[in-house]
Amino acid sequence: EASAEIGLAAREVAVIQVGSPDRIGATAQAEIDEVVADLHRAGVERPSARYQRILEAYNDPASQKTTWTGETVGQALLRMALLLGRKATAGASSVRVAAPDAAVGGEPGHAGLLVDGKATEGVILTLSAAGLQVVKESFTWPIHGYGPGLVDVICLGTGRPAAALHTVKLRDPIEVRIDTEAPFALTPTRTVTVTCTNHSARPHRVALSAEVGDDGAWRVAPARSEIEIPAAGERQVELQVTAPGGVARLVELTARALCEGAEYEGSSWAVCGAPAVPQPNLALAKGVQVTVDSNYGGGYNPAPINDGLLWPSGVHWTNYAWASAEGGGDHFIEFRWPQPATVSRVIVYWNLSEGSTYAAHALEIHAAAAEDWRQVAEIEPNATDAATTVTFDPVTTAALRIVQPAGHGSERRPNLMWVTEVQVAE
Repeated sequence: EASAEIGLAAREVAVIQVGSPDRIGATAQAEIDEVVADLHRAGVERPSARYQRILEAYNDPASQKTTWTGETVGQALLRMALLLGRKATAGASSVRVAAPDAAVGGEPGHAGLLVDGKATEGVILTLSAAGLQVVKESFTWPIHGYGPGLVDVICLGTGRPAAALHTVKLRDPIEVRIDTEAPFALTPTRTVTVTCTNHSARPHRVALSAEVGDDGAWRVAPARSEIEIPAAGERQVELQVTAPGGVARLVELTARALCEGAEYEGSSWAVCGAPAVPQPNLALAKGVQVTVDSNYGGGYNPAPINDGLLWPSGVHWTNYAWASAEGGGDHFIEFRWPQPATVSRVIVYWNLSEGSTYAAHALEIHAAAAEDWRQVAEIEPNATDAATTVTFDPVTTAALRIVQPAGHGSERRPNLMWVTEVQVAE
């Protein structure tokens, strides 16, 4: 019985070979033979795994030769050196590079080769945006990695034939994170926690600022603050976000930390603000009937429209919100009372899903007249509205319709009306 721990980043693939040392060594030798043959085809008569030759070929800007596998000569020589190390240590219980999984560019680093848990003399190479370089056991991490900020640390044994490669992710010295408790809860003032983490080996002083939304209507306190973060430590700052009166929107909260001329930021999405809840709520009146123009397939029905629940958790999606059929005509929600009611305000709570709100681009309120319907209000909701409040002159009516005109749904689904709750006020 055997076990192994392998760290894999997103979209990476691990290939695991299980077998006897002889079998593993034979597989490595077969790959070495293929590399040598490819190099011969590319005109390299005497392939060498010596690190000086690998460096020379890897960093030669004039070398355009590639093997049949698409590798440059330098890449093929480096792969051959790693295969030779694998073959030589096929019977070892472990061969690895002692290095962290993440590091801060420009800061001190340390690496070494371990065979069966013991330090082994060798040459240490780093592969970054600057190319392939020889470094000492204690070195400075490159400022820029290759691809998405990666640095390969390669150890080639000299005292004992061995080789290993470890990929390190370069990260910013300062990381900013925003945490929002119950992000769908309605509250006029929301408390958010900003966490600044210092990944550096030395302390840092940062200037922290925050903003909400993109229209300048939101108030954040404190808007700015100075904080000291110890080496490899973190500091937290609580912010109070106050929404404009009566507004409830799904907004982006952004915090920025300025440190030594560089800016780092983190962001999160949450509902900020709360409309005034009507007392009484005529949408919950005894005997009220709720009908809709249509229902989306799969079990959607109008029951969630007036169940008194706003974006409930742990329920089936058909109990979370009502959705109309995705057709090209008008969509509407109709309330009809046993006796005429006087109404002057409607609040529509839109569906929230995957960090987006499905607020309509246009909304109309129609009241039942003697033989037809009469429009009493119209509004263009904000695209980020979590809830849209429509006020109008009081009207006494037996029925009220909330109408989304044809094609005026959300930007994502313009032909769909998607609502989680409606409240109606006197």
